[in-house]
Amino acid sequence: MIIKRFSLLLIPLLGWSVTFQEFSGRVYENAIEKLENDAAIQSTDYSKNLALSAEPVNIGLSSRKIRGDDSVDDGYEYGFMTEWTFKMPQLSNAQSAEWEIIRKNLSHQGNILRRMVDIDLKHEWLKYETASARVAIYSEKAQLSDKAYEAGKKQHIAGRMSKMELMRLESESLKAKEDLNKAQMEAEHVQHVLREKSMSHDPVVIDDLKFEYIRDNEIVHMAINQSPALETIQMKITQINAQINTARESRFESFSIGVGATQEPTQKSIDFSVSIPITLPNRYENTIAALMSERSALEHQKKNMQTKIRLGVEALSEHLSERESMIRKSDETHKQYESLFSMAQKAFEGGIITQFEYLATKREYYDARLRSIDLRDEYIDEMYELESRLGVIVR
Repeated sequence: MIIKRFSLLLIPLLGWSVTFQEFSGRVYENAIEKLENDAAIQSTDYSKNLALSAEPVNIGLSSRKIRGDDSVDDGYEYGFMTEWTFKMPQLSNAQSAEWEIIRKNLSHQGNILRRMVDIDLKHEWLKYETASARVAIYSEKAQLSDKAYEAGKKQHIAGRMSKMELMRLESESLKAKEDLNKAQMEAEHVQHVLREKSMSHDPVVIDDLKFEYIRDNEIVHMAINQSPALETIQMKITQINAQINTARESRFESFSIGVGATQEPTQKSIDFSVSIPITLPNRYENTIAALMSERSALEHQKKNMQTKIRLGVEALSEHLSERESMIRKSDETHKQYESLFSMAQKAFEGGIITQFEYLATKREYYDARLRSIDLRDEYIDEMYELESRLGVIVR
C-alpha cells in the first residue's frame, strides 16, 4: 500500500525522461493517421505516374476479299496500321500541376497532424501534472489523518478522548485514504494514455514542459489563419482550382498518328493517319461550372468559419484571463488557510480548540489547495480548446 501510494511521486526518478519534442516526435511517428497519410502520399506518386504515362500503342490488322470487274483483279487485301497517341502538352502540364497540389495538400495535412499531436500531448501531460499534484495533496492529508488517528487511539486508551471523537478521526482517515486511491487511479489513467500514445511500457516523464499562462493575445489572433479547419478548406479550394484548369485544357486531350501499309492484288501502299478527338463544349463547360459552384460554396464556408473561430477565440481568451485571476486568488486563499491550519493544529494539540474546529479547519485548508488544482485543470482544458481551434501551441 505504501509503495502504491508513492509510486506516482517516484515517476520523475524512475520513469522515461524525455524532452517534449522527443516525446511528441515518437508519438507522431507511430500515429495511425501519420502512417495513413504517408501511404496516401506514396499512392499519389504512383497515381500521378500512371496518369502521365504514355498512351498504349495500337496496332490494327485488316483483311478482306476483293472482287474486281476483271477476274485478274480478284484477290485479298491485307493491311496493318500502328497508331501512337500523344497527350496534349497543355493537358499534361495541367494534370501534373493538379497531382502536385494533391501531394502538397497531403504533406500539409501531415504538418497539421504534427501540430495537433503536440497540442494533444501538451494537454495530456499538463493534466498528468495536476493529477500528480492532487495525489501529493491527498497523500499528505492521508498521512496526517492516519497520524492523528494513531495519536487519538493512544489518547482514548489513556481516557483523554471519547469513543465518538476517536471514531471521527478514524472516519477522517478512511475518507482520506479513499480520496487518495481515487486520485491515484485518475493519475495512473493519464499516465497509461501517455504510455499508449508513445507505445512504451515505461512511465513517461517530460522534463521541459511546465504549466504556463497564455501571455501574448496578439499571437493568438495572428494564429487564427493557421486553424486546421481554415487550412483544410483552403486546401480543397486550391485543389478545385487545379481541377478547373485541367478541365479547361481537356477540350483537346490528345492526338494520334498512324503509320501502316496496305497490300492489294494489284498494288501496295504506305498509309499515314492523324486523329484529333474534339470534346463537345457542353461536356467541359458543365464540369467547370460544377467545380466553380463547389469552390464558391467552400469560399463562403471559409469566410463563415473564420468569423466563428475569431469569435470563439476571443471568448476563450477572455475566459482564460478570468481563470488566471481566479487561480491567483485561490493560491493566495490557500496560503491563508495554511497559516490558519498551522495555528489550529497547535491549538488542538494544546487542548485550546475542539476537535470539530480542528477538523473543519483542516478540511478547509485541503479543500482550498485542491480548489487551486481544480481551477488549473479547468484552465488547461480551456487552453487545450483554444489551441485546438488555432492548430498551434500558444506560449
